[in-house]
Amino acid sequence: MAAGIVIPQVLFTAGVSWFLAALGVFVRDLGQVMGFVLTIWFFVTPICYPETSCRRLAGLLSKNPIYVTGAALSRDSSGEPRAGVGRALELWAGGGGGVRLGHAWFYKLRKSFADMI
Repeated sequence: MAAGIVIPQVLFTAGVSWFLAALGVFVRDLGQVMGFVLTIWFFVTPICYPETSCRRLAGLLSKNPIYVTGAALSRDSSGEPRAGVGRALELWAGGGGGVRLGHAWFYKLRKSFADMI
């Protein structure tokens, strides 16, 4: 059942990549900023530490798409109950919405790429 979790995450990542690729043409320093943002994003996601250590921030952290995917995959592999159907629908909606918005943004701005480069 990991495919039901990984596929929407891949769709979301593709959408974010399209968005950032188009934005990177206009904002030249985006590559340096993204390194910093990804480092912070890594430490905000409870991958290297247990979820129980941040119970007060659980509501905020649950909005992080990587948090949802990591929690669902770790529960799936450890034999604990899987994420509910509502959580899976949220992942699919976020993945589908992310890829559609990123694709639309990229193709809207691609006409001006040659002028900027």
